[in-house]
Amino acid sequence: MKFMTPMTGFYCGVDLHARAMYLCVIDRQGKILMHRKIGTDPEYFLRLIQPWGKDITVAVESTFNWYWLADVCASEDIPFALAHALYLNWSRYGKFIPLRFRSPGPPSLTRRAEQPGS
Repeated sequence: MKFMTPMTGFYCGVDLHARAMYLCVIDRQGKILMHRKIGTDPEYFLRLIQPWGKDITVAVESTFNWYWLADVCASEDIPFALAHALYLNWSRYGKFIPLRFRSPGPPSLTRRAEQPGS
């Protein structure tokens, strides 16, 4: 299993579903800067993370529908990490917490370089 060590100052965790995604942006100290549910709109996603420019790493927890978000990040030169849901052990990170509260998982995992890649 490969792990990622991001070098950016901010981390955006995305819990991606077919029609919605939960975003959580944190800084290196783990302070939550943004936490919200949005639709799967690429332009709106880019507008939301625009305040952090290219100093942000996007970590996505998803199974099958993550390709479009990877393409969006690649087109903007934003570092992207896929945390395939089938490989994550969420029992350590809050699996039993309702979905809307789980999105802090991927960015904090990425910040600690524990993000399993796919």
